[in-house]
Amino acid sequence: EVADLSKGLPEGAINGVVLQQPGVSGRVWDQSDVIAAAKDRGALVTVAADLLA
Repeated sequence: EVADLSKGLPEGAINGVVLQQPGVSGRVWDQSDVIAAAKDRGALVTVAADLLA
């Protein structure tokens, strides 16, 4: 499922979260709250970073 995580994690079971840095607009944003919430729910977290974007 693809979700807009700017409003938090979706309800229900979460096995993993893949985050992209920077986003489609080129903006880098602090994802620490999303990462902490995912870990609290037992999910694995991966951040894909395109350093040349």
